[in-house]
Amino acid sequence: MSHIPWWLILVVWVPITAGLAWLALGPYGMGGLAFALHVVAGVFVWTLTEYVLHRFAFHHIPTSGWGRKFHFIMHGVHHLDPWDRTRLVFPPVGGILIMGALFGLWSLVLPVASVVAGFVGFVLGYITYDMTHYYTHHGRPKSRWGKFLKTWHLAHHHKAWEAMYGVSSPLWDYVFGSVPDEVRQRRQKAKAKVDASA
Repeated sequence: MSHIPWWLILVVWVPITAGLAWLALGPYGMGGLAFALHVVAGVFVWTLTEYVLHRFAFHHIPTSGWGRKFHFIMHGVHHLDPWDRTRLVFPPVGGILIMGALFGLWSLVLPVASVVAGFVGFVLGYITYDMTHYYTHHGRPKSRWGKFLKTWHLAHHHKAWEAMYGVSSPLWDYVFGSVPDEVRQRRQKAKAKVDASA
C-alpha cells in the first residue's frame, strides 16, 4: 500500500481535477472569474491543510500498536528512508479517503458549486505538494525557489524534523512559529544586509 510511484498521483488526480472543473464550469454554471477565485481559495486552503496534516497527523506518534503501525506506513517509513523513490508521495487510497471526507464536510456548510470549484484548487495544491515533495528529494532544481524548497524540506529531514512542515510553501511555518530560530536569524541578517546596502 505504501509503495507508490510518483506519476500515479497525476494518473489519479488530474482526471479528478478536470472532472471537477468541468462540473463547476458546465453543469453548475459558474462564471470564469468566480471559478478562478474559488480555485485560488482552494489552493490557499490546501497550503494550510498540508501544514496541519504534516505537523499534527504525520508527526504525531500514536500510542496504540495499530496506530503506530498505520503512522509508520503513512509517514514514518518516509523519515526512516527519505530517499526511497516509492515512498515519497501520499498513497492514493489515503488521499481519496481524506479528500472525500473533506468534500463531504465542506458540502454541509458551503454551496456544492463552491465546494466543487474550490476543490479544483485544493486538489491542484495537493498535486503540487506531492510533486514538489518528490522533486525536493530527487530533482535538481535550477530556479531560486526550487533550490529554496529543496533546502527547506531536506532541513526538515536532517536538521529540524519537529519544524519546517511546509513542503510546497513555508508560509504557515512562519505564521505558526515552526521555523527554527537559526533559520529566522539567518534570514534577518540577510535582510539587514540588503537594507543596509539600499
